[in-house]
Amino acid sequence: MLQWQTASEINNHYFGVERSDAGVHWEILAYIPGDPNSLTLKNYQYIDSKPLDGRSYYRLQQKDLDGEISYSPIVSIFNAKSEQCNVYPNPVKNFLFFDEDCPGEQRLIYVYNNLGRLVLESLIEKGKRLDLHALPPGLYYLVSFDSTNLQKLYAVEFVKSED
Repeated sequence: MLQWQTASEINNHYFGVERSDAGVHWEILAYIPGDPNSLTLKNYQYIDSKPLDGRSYYRLQQKDLDGEISYSPIVSIFNAKSEQCNVYPNPVKNFLFFDEDCPGEQRLIYVYNNLGRLVLESLIEKGKRLDLHALPPGLYYLVSFDSTNLQKLYAVEFVKSED
């Protein structure tokens, strides 16, 4: 889900939500009407119902009523299409557990923060827990590969809460 907020809007016509697979060529996914004249806080969101597999780049195009266009900074999101695996508890404080039906006897685990940066890498065996003590609170994406690092097994999103 893409979310953004404006503190005020003057002469705002709309926001165009744009996506790219490499950050070069952009496609417009949706037009979200803006508020032409607002001095109050406004919250917006958009869900990409057909996200690309792997890394995608998003930005907002903001168009004024007079036709002037400006762009937001680009954000990167990683979406791994794969089998399903439930992790618990979610939100998690220190240790993340995996359902028994999660694929893979040995798993290479990669954890990315909400900016798409790799923050944790671990090899764990089926039935073992993942230690998250070192991570600060926030939203994370976990991607699991088989022990050869060739086949993606699953991807899940989780929230790390305060200790």
